[in-house]
Amino acid sequence: MIQKLFIALISIIVVSSITACDRLNMYDIASRKSRTAYALIFNGTTYRLAIAHPEYDKIYTSNFVFSAGSEGVSANNLTIIVYDSTNTYISNNDLTSWLVYAAYPASTNVIGYHDNFICRESTSSLSILHDSMAGWVSVPLGLSSIQGIFNGYDGEVYVFDTGSNYSFYRFNGTGVELMQSFQSTPPTSGTYLGGFRTKNYFYVWYNGGNDSIFRTNGSVDINYNDTTAWSNVVDVAITDDDKMYAIIFVSGTYNLLHIKGPMDFTTVLFLGTTGTFKIDCLDSKHIIVAAYGNTDGYNGLFIYNVESKKIEKFITAEDAIALYVHR
Repeated sequence: MIQKLFIALISIIVVSSITACDRLNMYDIASRKSRTAYALIFNGTTYRLAIAHPEYDKIYTSNFVFSAGSEGVSANNLTIIVYDSTNTYISNNDLTSWLVYAAYPASTNVIGYHDNFICRESTSSLSILHDSMAGWVSVPLGLSSIQGIFNGYDGEVYVFDTGSNYSFYRFNGTGVELMQSFQSTPPTSGTYLGGFRTKNYFYVWYNGGNDSIFRTNGSVDINYNDTTAWSNVVDVAITDDDKMYAIIFVSGTYNLLHIKGPMDFTTVLFLGTTGTFKIDCLDSKHIIVAAYGNTDGYNGLFIYNVESKKIEKFITAEDAIALYVHR
């Protein structure tokens, strides 16, 4: 009981510090007009936590060194966590120090879900971290081929399973309910990367070339790149109003594309020839890009305005090794 009260107090202090420290004034966060991104920055020696928004950004230098490998960051309604190959850590009130919270998660894709955190544990179960410091707890779902989990525009968590059907389920905290299925089996290429749900569609994407980005509304399926010459789909971001942006590797370069329809796309930004990238949407016109190991292009963390077609805010050029946008 004391531990739970202690963690709850820390969470309240963290939220209070974000909203009060330096009068952050994170523009319209409560109204969700634009989302907030959390990124883990590493320059080879020091870790830093970046909090980014179209109208505000701040970086907190950490006095803590995480174990190398699988570093990630996530946030829920109360708490920010970082995880590495050894442990899951909770932020202290100053956002510069961290406490051991639990063992390391089973997956590097950890989603904040209400006051908890969730990740894929196996092909049949998820793992959930409550605020009680009890550690990651297995939640069997009765599915056979869970590829991964992802957020929706509504802040819910969805499960993509390729068992008897390629289907999407909503996680309700203890189990799942079927939402939609593909009418035909997508000819997927590569390894599952992620997905998203809007009011109208479910999306899923893989890291292959051809046949790796799909959309369905349960009656009509769309393959966005059945004849593309792309070498690799790196990551995809979907806005709530169904605009699609993707980082694609083709002909030795990484590019940010606006994908308007099947084989209908426009290159909006050249990113470089090396590096590792992550992308997400903050609102209908702002995309956040995280990159590390990029030696000849845009490395670090920046916000791109797709309407004005320019980088609106460059937050840091140091390696951004993890990115999470809370919904």
